[in-house]
Amino acid sequence: MKLFKRIMLTVLSLCMALGLVGLIAACGIEKATVDYTVTVTCAEEAALANVKVGLTTSEGGNVDGGAEKALTAGKATFTAAPGTYKVVLSGVPETYEWNTNVTVSEAAPNATVALTKKAVEPPKTVEYTVTVTCAEEAALANVKVGLTTSEGGNVDGGAEKALTAGKATFTAAPGTYKVVLSGVPETYEWNTNVTVSEAAPNATVALTKKAVEPPKTVEYTVTVTCAEEAALANVKVGLTTAEGGNVDGGAEKALTAGKATFTAAPG
Repeated sequence: MKLFKRIMLTVLSLCMALGLVGLIAACGIEKATVDYTVTVTCAEEAALANVKVGLTTSEGGNVDGGAEKALTAGKATFTAAPGTYKVVLSGVPETYEWNTNVTVSEAAPNATVALTKKAVEPPKTVEYTVTVTCAEEAALANVKVGLTTSEGGNVDGGAEKALTAGKATFTAAPGTYKVVLSGVPETYEWNTNVTVSEAAPNATVALTKKAVEPPKTVEYTVTVTCAEEAALANVKVGLTTAEGGNVDGGAEKALTAGKATFTAAPG
C-alpha cells in the first residue's frame, strides 16, 4: 500500500510539472531576458580598435542605460528584455562606413555588422588651356604662362609653362584663375585681366606691339643781328647741351635771313 502511494505521488508530481510547462507555452509566457550578441567585422582589423557597440529601442531608449560595450574577440553581448533593438556603433574611423539599419530581436538575437572602407572619389580637376597669339611669331619665343588664384597662390606651385604650339595647359581644382605671362618682349603689351574658370576653361591672350609715339621735339630759333650786315656773312650757329653735347651731332647752321633754326628734344 505504501509503495502504491509513492508511485501515485510521483505520477501526480510529474503531471503537475508537465501541466505547468504546457500552461506557460499555452499562455505565451516569455523568458524575462534575452542575450543579444553583435559581431563587428572588418577586413582591416586595426579599424576595430576603438569601436564600441550599443543597442537602442524604437523609442530611442538605450539598453543598459546607454552604456556602450567594447568588442571582445569582435563581439559585444547585451542581456535585455525581449524586443527589437537597433545596433549603433561609435569609434568607427571616418574612412569607414557600415549598415546603420541592423537590428537584433528575440527571434534573431545575433547580428553581424561589417565595416567597409568608404569609396574615395578622386578630387575633381579641370583642364585649363591658355593660348597666346602674336602677329610676330618670334615675339612668343620666350613667353611662359602661369595661373594664380584670387588669394595670390599659384597653380602647380607657381610653375610656369612654356608654350607648345602656342598653348599651355594646366590641370587644377575647379576655380577662377588669373592668367600671368612672363618673357613678353618690352615692346609688346597684353590684357593683364584675362582669367580662366571651370565654366570657361579656355582663354586666348593676344600680344600686340606697343604704340610708339614719336619723340617730342621743339623748334629752337636763334636770330643773330649786327648793324654791319657784312659781319654776319660767315657766322654759323650751334647748340650745345648742359652736359656739353651738341645738337644735331654738333653740326652748325649758317644764317638764313639772320636766323638759324634747330629741331631738338625739349631741354
